[in-house]
Amino acid sequence: MGELIVGIAMLAAVAASAMDQRPAPVVVRAEACLENNVARVVAIESNAHAAASFLVDFVCAREIERAARYERNLVFVEAGRAMAQSAMAHSTTPASSSIFSFAAEVDPETGDIITPAPNDSKATPFLQTTLPSVSKQAEFVSGWSVPARLRVRAGELVLDAKESSKKPPRR
Repeated sequence: MGELIVGIAMLAAVAASAMDQRPAPVVVRAEACLENNVARVVAIESNAHAAASFLVDFVCAREIERAARYERNLVFVEAGRAMAQSAMAHSTTPASSSIFSFAAEVDPETGDIITPAPNDSKATPFLQTTLPSVSKQAEFVSGWSVPARLRVRAGELVLDAKESSKKPPRR
């Protein structure tokens, strides 16, 4: 039980540090979509909540979906890496480094999981088939899940646009 708690703590720390770094290009594109389209949406929708939702759920849906996939897959890969490291640390088998290798990455351009080529020595059945499959299943099960920071950003942009449109023009 203690090993599970340590593993969860490691995963939380790794995921938090990964999210604190410069945003991946896929996330930057989602933010840019929000910024580039907020004025159009606010011009036709007076309700702030409806404007932010329309911006997130329709206008920038593709970009936000990719950013959500990136963040979700980043957690999957970091969890797999943490589990592999924990298993290796507790293994008594000398060949454990090859058994527990975890060479998957997340493509910062698309959000997809990248696994080693099938002929690569780091390729394992888990990396080649199971991990990408779990990622797709999680996308299906989780449905439409907008990363909180993108939802917050959409709300901030809508409020800023509404406030700036209320200010009288300078003479």
